[in-house]
Amino acid sequence: MPMIGMGTCCRRDPKGRREFISALEAFYATGGSHIDTAQSYDNHADVKQALSAMERDQVWVTSKVNMLAVTSHKTADQQVRAAVESSLIELGVDQVDLMLLHEPACENNWQREAAEASKQLLAATKGAANSSAVVVDDGINVAAASRCTVEAWRALVKQQHSGKCRAVGVSNFGVRHLSALLGAGLPLPAVNEVEFHPWVSHEQYRLVEWCHRHRVAVTAFGSFGSSRRVKRGNALEVPAVVAEAARVRGVSAHEILLAWTLQQNISVIPQTNSLAHMRSNLAVHEIRLTGSEIKQISTLGGSAYPKDWKEYGKIIHKLTVKP
Repeated sequence: MPMIGMGTCCRRDPKGRREFISALEAFYATGGSHIDTAQSYDNHADVKQALSAMERDQVWVTSKVNMLAVTSHKTADQQVRAAVESSLIELGVDQVDLMLLHEPACENNWQREAAEASKQLLAATKGAANSSAVVVDDGINVAAASRCTVEAWRALVKQQHSGKCRAVGVSNFGVRHLSALLGAGLPLPAVNEVEFHPWVSHEQYRLVEWCHRHRVAVTAFGSFGSSRRVKRGNALEVPAVVAEAARVRGVSAHEILLAWTLQQNISVIPQTNSLAHMRSNLAVHEIRLTGSEIKQISTLGGSAYPKDWKEYGKIIHKLTVKP
């Protein structure tokens, strides 16, 4: 899988469809070879149109199963199969290179999982290190992982064996969800796509370490801090260490953030319509940060909320966690 791709999340404006398709075509023409999409992004048809102008064997296509369409552990096999098959038709391909489960929750337990994640997040950001809501180690709260999610993963592995998916993985999974897959005797995902940038919680850093220990590749979305990167919506200033690293190399702060991620063996999928930005994004592997710079940038960890799940944002402001 290419380490630098093009994210396509949340582009639903019909007026911008032509611009979006043109951006994908330009990304490919510039040397890009990884397109990251999903059922819930509602853009498979546009990705299909862009792919029609590309050599299929030169492009890695990642998509994701919308887990809100999976209603129970009893129906997971059928519903995941249907999701994969419909995605192939929508994308106009015989096989998707990587198919992910988009989140660790099915329709019937979405609210519970979102509430649990919210509690963990609030506990972590309030410094409640001893809170029972905080998951920081292998095996903790594994029993809380949804049976439906486990069965959905079992179903997706079957789709890989059928040849519809070259590789399979997950997105937004934490340690407890991944451990539950192991506990069920299932193979671990090839990839876990999660929000990752210097400002994420310390728990998120530990998640990446866990994935690397267990040979699960990590793809980062929100590499520049995401739309909800700072608590209570405060504006994000470029940290001095990032600004200085960019200055001495004559590159942008965004390029430094991408390079910081890549040097930790994490792939990236930034979005852009700018040809200049596409070129600079694809060239960031040439930037080499020092070990000291990587450590200094990593000290920013713990100052931001992770990206919300659907309904997650509504729940998080209603919850309080006492130290």
